[in-house]
Amino acid sequence: MKKTVSLLVVALLLVFGTGIFSMVSAQEPMVLSDEKPILAVLDFTSNAMNGQTLSGLTDIIRNKATETGQYVVLSRSEVLERLASRNVVLRECISVACLTKAGGVLKANYVIGGTINMIGNMYVINIQFVNAQSGQSWKAITNRMFSGTVEALAQEMDRTGSELFGIQQQPVAVAPEPPRPVEAAPLAEAPAPQEPITPLHKKIRYEIGFGFGPAFLMDEVAKKIYSSVGTFNIYAKFCVWEGLFISPMFMYQWASGEPIVDATAYGTYQEPDVSGSSTINFSHLILTGGYQWRRDSRIQPFVAGGFDYLMVKETADVTMSWPNGAAEDETTHMEGNVSATGLVIFGGCNFRLAGPFGLSLAMLLNTGSAKREGEGWDAAGYSSDANLGSYNILANIVFMW
Repeated sequence: MKKTVSLLVVALLLVFGTGIFSMVSAQEPMVLSDEKPILAVLDFTSNAMNGQTLSGLTDIIRNKATETGQYVVLSRSEVLERLASRNVVLRECISVACLTKAGGVLKANYVIGGTINMIGNMYVINIQFVNAQSGQSWKAITNRMFSGTVEALAQEMDRTGSELFGIQQQPVAVAPEPPRPVEAAPLAEAPAPQEPITPLHKKIRYEIGFGFGPAFLMDEVAKKIYSSVGTFNIYAKFCVWEGLFISPMFMYQWASGEPIVDATAYGTYQEPDVSGSSTINFSHLILTGGYQWRRDSRIQPFVAGGFDYLMVKETADVTMSWPNGAAEDETTHMEGNVSATGLVIFGGCNFRLAGPFGLSLAMLLNTGSAKREGEGWDAAGYSSDANLGSYNILANIVFMW
């Protein structure tokens, strides 16, 4: 009888023990040794960083997940391939609902998404760690503020990743409790002695540039006399709101050529021998307003329009020798100064190179007209009405910050 009771007790212990073990295993699926859960880390988004910097910061979190040894962590290329195979594009996916759906697309048990935005000189970090199977937030880091350089931000992301995966407790087992405040103290003091550094990815607000280029005059007579025109310009640009800017500019054009004389102005149809020189100089005071796109990237297109006040000085010395004694040789000196107002339209693109330096290519069209002042212009074959418009191609060296 005693043996029978003993056997029943042993059987009951085996049955209930197996049930308890099954319940514990069901509540803790991550400790299964046969298969690790799959974790996907989506590329973080930002309002003030380029893609290369963001990829590096995202990799810090991805490497921290791998370091735990608890997950099968998808690489960045694997995440992109799985999204592309389903024709899915994710932008600013940080909500629990969005990350849960992403987990279904990626066939991942857990998904991490986040943003690193800039407000003034302060970085704001938000990270969401979601259980894609249950659709619940596993852990979240919200509105973590940090001020410093991009390099210091990378160190902060490393500490944040350790906290996210519970790795922060490891140094406590090695080092005694008192040294912990000593490690934390330099973090608060580190940004103070550093000089402010403007990141390359920060949106451009100010710009100064200068350069040269060719110009093409619209006046029919001037096009025949001045075959090539040079242009110099210097300008400043101030972004007043978002991509809107105002830009004052000074532009100077110069050209020289040989005069062209209409013989009919002298009452004869014989063509004289003409020698001499003619020069023209334009001084433009320009004020424009416009819009510039993608101020935080390396390629920044822009377009603008405004007003132009221009002053023109033109001189010509013409010597005409008439064949067969048709008339006496004559030398005529003409000089005129005119001013006018007109409109300006221009557009182009900035190319950021290294640091604050870049190049700018633009096409500028200006309009204006005036009457030539002074004597002798009509007699020398010049039209009294001058078209002061021109097309200008500008290549500038740019300083942006």
